[in-house]
Amino acid sequence: MNLGFSRLRKGIKGISPILAVLMMIIVAVAAGLVTYAWVMGYLGFTTTKAGHALQIQSIANDGTDLVVYAQNVGEGTIELDPTGASIAYVNGALKPCSLDPVDGLIPQGTTATLVVAGSAGGLGELVEVRVVTMDGTFTEISGYPGEAAGGVTPIVFLDDNFDRADSSTVGMGWVEIDFDASADAQILDNSLHFETLDDNHQPLVYHSFSAVAAGKINWTFDLDFERTGSEGTYEIFMLLGEDLTSAPPGETQDVAVNIKWGGPNNGFGGHETLGYYDGSTTGVVSVSEQATIEVIADLDAKTFDLTVTGGGPGASVTDIPFVNDVNINTIMIYLNQVNENNFDPLKIDNVSIVEVLP
Repeated sequence: MNLGFSRLRKGIKGISPILAVLMMIIVAVAAGLVTYAWVMGYLGFTTTKAGHALQIQSIANDGTDLVVYAQNVGEGTIELDPTGASIAYVNGALKPCSLDPVDGLIPQGTTATLVVAGSAGGLGELVEVRVVTMDGTFTEISGYPGEAAGGVTPIVFLDDNFDRADSSTVGMGWVEIDFDASADAQILDNSLHFETLDDNHQPLVYHSFSAVAAGKINWTFDLDFERTGSEGTYEIFMLLGEDLTSAPPGETQDVAVNIKWGGPNNGFGGHETLGYYDGSTTGVVSVSEQATIEVIADLDAKTFDLTVTGGGPGASVTDIPFVNDVNINTIMIYLNQVNENNFDPLKIDNVSIVEVLP
């Protein structure tokens, strides 16, 4: 009798540590799921189907309506319900909305504007927004809509900080051209990084967005270029234009704004000079290492202002004529005859193209 009771006590002691471990695992998993749900709900979440991907770039409160800007960051064209009846969920409820473009077709890299009538809520009020495509791909975000002066929010045409996993593919709607084995555009350390060994017009990346035919846009980006070797011939181009898909001079007629960084063998008076190209090269200021570039492009006046901050003394030039009188729907960046062994680093970050309100 005593022997049986003793064995039972030993069995109970053996089971207790196992139960304790199982309970700890259950608690840890539950906590992880809660944390994941909270983070994904606050920062936003996107599903993909057959290469399709949509991302909410921003939400705004115009005083009455909720305005949602959703960008096609996948491959091919995304289709939204053109009636606006089955696109937008606000705080879990399906809401009708108006849509631009009205046909519901969003080409790769472009941004759609959704106006959800009467759904703005109060300023500073947290809202949950989900946008669903015709094939079931969806994107969602929780946030606090902002309000610009006069209840109008600027259109965000492109906003990419490249904060994603290292990859040989840039992704997020960027198209790469790097045919030579030594040329590559890639995501590295949360920036757009370039590799090249004196390749001609490579690597090259471009990104399309909704066409701008009038008004002004603000194009900003950070560059980090430094010449560390004896390179004599090198140039890096950063352009805005219409339907750009390959490096000029083949598409010179489609370029509006052409920013250039290079040296004396490429038309500048000194090394590491940033300026612009409009058939001839004009230097503005010496730029080495990190700098922020801001371009205000005026589609009505066909001119742009260029401001350089950091990387040296900085500079500002106004009323630079467009290379050509064209609409703007593409950003392009490419390197020409750059040997990466003589530069460290070669990267671009925080690219933004936003409407300038009147």
